[in-house]
Amino acid sequence: MEIGDLSSISSAGVGLFVSLALIQVVGAGGLGRLRRKLTSLQDVVRTNRLASERAEVNRLNGDLLRLELQLEGLSGAFLKVSVMLLVVAVLGFGLSEARPQLEIGCFGVVSYYVFCLCVPILLFLLASYVIKKKCEGVQKDIAQVEGLVLMALRSKRT
Repeated sequence: MEIGDLSSISSAGVGLFVSLALIQVVGAGGLGRLRRKLTSLQDVVRTNRLASERAEVNRLNGDLLRLELQLEGLSGAFLKVSVMLLVVAVLGFGLSEARPQLEIGCFGVVSYYVFCLCVPILLFLLASYVIKKKCEGVQKDIAQVEGLVLMALRSKRT
């Protein structure tokens, strides 16, 4: 088989590696949602002068700031890996366009398919899982404090 026969796989691989860099948007979107929820809780606690819930909301703010810093470091490392893999994919695409008659064996074909199609998908799934796991604790705590604030508001109104 000639490498030129794999040019469509090369272009798909380049596209997948570019979209890998966009995974950071997923992480940022999840953090943004948590930040908005926490800001709303802070506003409710401050407006309704819920003193006992204020400490919990402040603790959550610290937890979310730590999570943001952790994910920022993870995101930077992930971006570096994605860009390195993108460069390799672009070089492979360039090779398939520049030397389309270059013969590659069965191992080369399988390796090329795995690199261009499986690696980006696996990295996407891994990054999504890590982000989800890191956010779970803070997300659960925010939901718990949200329940406490709602109960405090109900008891304050009666």
